[in-house]
Amino acid sequence: MRTLEEWLPDIPAGGKLRCEAPFRESSSEAAFIALNDGGRPFIHDVGSGTTYWLDLVEYFFKDIDLDAPLPEAFLKSEAEAPIAVQPEPAAPPRRLKLISFDEAADTALGSSLKPLVKGLLDMGTLSVLYGKSGAGKTFVATSLAYHVARGLPWDGMRTTKVPVLYVAAEGGVGARRRASALKAKHGSCSDFHYVLSSVNLLKAGEDMADLIAAADEIPGLGLIVIDTLSRVMSGGDENSSVDMGGLVKNLDLIRHHTKAHVMVVHHSGKDQAKGARGHSLLRAALDTELEVADREITVQKQRDMDQSWSAQFDLEVIPLGHDEEGDLITSCVMCFVEGRKVVVGVPTDRESEILKALKLILATRPDPDTGVTVAELAHACGRGTDDKALDGLRSALKRMATKNLVAKTAAGRWLVGPISD
Repeated sequence: MRTLEEWLPDIPAGGKLRCEAPFRESSSEAAFIALNDGGRPFIHDVGSGTTYWLDLVEYFFKDIDLDAPLPEAFLKSEAEAPIAVQPEPAAPPRRLKLISFDEAADTALGSSLKPLVKGLLDMGTLSVLYGKSGAGKTFVATSLAYHVARGLPWDGMRTTKVPVLYVAAEGGVGARRRASALKAKHGSCSDFHYVLSSVNLLKAGEDMADLIAAADEIPGLGLIVIDTLSRVMSGGDENSSVDMGGLVKNLDLIRHHTKAHVMVVHHSGKDQAKGARGHSLLRAALDTELEVADREITVQKQRDMDQSWSAQFDLEVIPLGHDEEGDLITSCVMCFVEGRKVVVGVPTDRESEILKALKLILATRPDPDTGVTVAELAHACGRGTDDKALDGLRSALKRMATKNLVAKTAAGRWLVGPISD
């Protein structure tokens, strides 16, 4: 398979060559990649008489006006003869297909996505793993990627063994040390690949093309981890719908081109209870959202799966060797912990505010054991009752539960302190 960039030197101005994959996918068998006199590429579909610019051209060439009209004079064959335009088909096939409710229900199992980490992540979807600095999110992401690359269970969940590409955009030294620690702990892994440099995924350009080309070099690639979102935005504004929308569009392009799951490692905001940093457009695009806080991984969003899974972990220090001055060099490996008892912690200012509101509501109830809903608590706290505010409060309550500051009843309501058996 040759890329467009490889095709172009072979095409004289005003000439054409027959399409090869992937450029034939959106055209008929009788289609050509051609150039006009200015060296601008387009596809002419002889079967339908349609002429249009290549969808992927912006990822290989800069400063190309994709909306400019195509002069008909440039539609020439290799012999400089005009390309004969065929009559437009009377009834092209309809792209959208209607199916009945029963057909949708009866084919549900056959249409399900293939699991990557069963019960947590599916192939070909988009996820974010976020937490504050120092929470251990990169160690969690690296551990998950390693286990997928070797087909090993991750916290007891089955994984589909597929090659992995880890984009360590925050720098190569830490990534190399984490890889060394994993190898020392669990052994070598031939299907785990790195890009150890910063990548600009905010706009289409050379970095997008290079990353897609790197992904194409890995047969059967099934997981791409991008660490971190802020580094691949390259100066963009995380709170801007335009910039975040551009990033999500490019993440989707990578995902659709590779058919791999794309996981983005991200930071939480100043108020961690409000979730991941940046515009809500990102969260809306996600299939799965995972939070790392207080040595615990929790599911904050699942589009089509149960989100009750959570797990606690520790970081095991792994000695790697000594530097030139004889000092020990170490890194860490994430290890799941079974039944680790969480020590009751001191509430933060935000948690104290939630506790105070919870106690005030319960004090007015004839039966305080019935608990308080998240919506009631959000109204009492006075921080808004929109979806983002409610999700942030749920995250805060989950963290408070790990400290035994609050507890959730079987009915999904909240009480102060742990529930006695």
